[in-house]
Amino acid sequence: MRAEEKPLGASRGFLAWRSALTVGGAAATVWPPSGELPVLRQTLLRLLVMAAILGASPWLAERQACSRADEVTDLTNRLTTGLRVKAPDDVAFCERVAWLVREGRLPARLVDSTYVWAIDRGKKHPFPAFQHVIRLKAAKLGVLL
Repeated sequence: MRAEEKPLGASRGFLAWRSALTVGGAAATVWPPSGELPVLRQTLLRLLVMAAILGASPWLAERQACSRADEVTDLTNRLTTGLRVKAPDDVAFCERVAWLVREGRLPARLVDSTYVWAIDRGKKHPFPAFQHVIRLKAAKLGVLL
């Protein structure tokens, strides 16, 4: 048994190849040839990914606009809940930190790392430690809290 590939036309394009399988003198056409199947799969996968990206773009833009507006509220809620804040002054401090993050004056990564550090300390009330450390780190950046 032997397989031969014969071009249908002068070009070696996507559909130009035909495989002829010769078994005992009888020829049968096999499509797609074994070498083109992975190329076919890759091409279809690329088309599907592009269609998904183009179709999801308006939805993602709308979702990001909504999430930016809710970002301060979410960060404020996370800080007040996670740090077990009750006093109105402490809630106002958390709101100020969230506002500074939204304005871009305080990096979100800095706030998140300090938040996780304060909670991981294992104390019953992590807010005083968070407040102290975030004030020190913000002062190094030139931001007063």
